[in-house]
Amino acid sequence: MPDTYDLSGLPRDYVAVKAYTAQSLPDTPANRSVLRALVGHLASFTSVVTLDTGLRLDDHDDYRLDRDPRVFNLSGLMTPANNLELQTQVIARARAFVGTCGSLTWLAPLLGVPTVALMSDTRFLHPHLYFARKVYLETGAAGFATVDVTALQGLGIDLSTAVVQAAGLP
Repeated sequence: MPDTYDLSGLPRDYVAVKAYTAQSLPDTPANRSVLRALVGHLASFTSVVTLDTGLRLDDHDDYRLDRDPRVFNLSGLMTPANNLELQTQVIARARAFVGTCGSLTWLAPLLGVPTVALMSDTRFLHPHLYFARKVYLETGAAGFATVDVTALQGLGIDLSTAVVQAAGLP
């Protein structure tokens, strides 16, 4: 896929992150805290590009996670007309993609990018996950792992460690 946008200001090596509120990852203090810690951990060893749109296009809001100097936020470049194409190009160049289960997490493995889909409520995801995994297996897509944030917290497992291992990061 040829780049349509000048992405030369991005680091050469990065993890792309798209975390937004959804039924699968509702806006709770616990989820906000865990996501901030996750992005902080990722930024401690690699650059992170957040795909916040800064736009209110539907019932999902971006989790704002760009408080670290190694976290690049592209919301200033996003418009309603270009946000999907721009996000796709940024994901395609990423070392890995981490995001709310849904939306772009379905696309990233098909772009050849190892993906970790985050969730804390799986009730409506089962058919989607079954279909996605079937498609990824049949097409030879990149790795796709799901991480249940609530389950990890209940077991006392660090989300950052789980995501780094699931994405195959060092």
